Amino acid sequence: DDGLSVYSSAYRYAFSRIDHGQRNLNQLTKDLQDEYRLKSRAANSIVRDAKARHQAGLELARAQARDLRASILRKKKRMKRLQKEVEAMSKKAASNRLNDNEPSNYRKQKHDLWRLGQLIPRLEAKLKRWKKDIENRHVRLCFGTKKLFKAQYHLEENGLSCHEGWKELFVRSRDRMMYLCGKNDEKNGN
Repeated sequence: DDGLSVYSSAYRYAFSRIDHGQRNLNQLTKDLQDEYRLKSRAANSIVRDAKARHQAGLELARAQARDLRASILRKKKRMKRLQKEVEAMSKKAASNRLNDNEPSNYRKQKHDLWRLGQLIPRLEAKLKRWKKDIENRHVRLCFGTKKLFKAQYHLEENGLSCHEGWKELFVRSRDRMMYLCGKNDEKNGN
């Protein structure tokens, strides 16, 4: 457990340094060796894995931004179509020419139009934040799981009695993985 804790702490440190723009991975490996008293093979594995995860996070953010941009465009087209339909229905309603089922349909369309008017600016703000993160090469990542992280706000619903119990569970979950690069020229393996 102590080894996993040190490894996980070093990994989060390396990821943070890479996320904040450190490009010299050899220097980062030396910093990890000094700070956490790791052997060069372990420190090198941590740095390589952190760099790979950072790159994967950037690629995922780019893909999500593309998908979000397409979703916003579809919603804007739907909103324009709904506006035209609502205007036509509004004129019909003003002259009292609506059929039996048209008033409920009209209300539903007006509600959908309002909902899209609320949703599109939120999605555009989210897209703007993602573009800024991609431009700055910043990756938002929760070590552990997001579900377990959010459990601290709903302790009783998640079967936890206190915040300290949640923190112990979260730290155990966060520190449970280790990755080391293999090397075939070592006498005793890794």
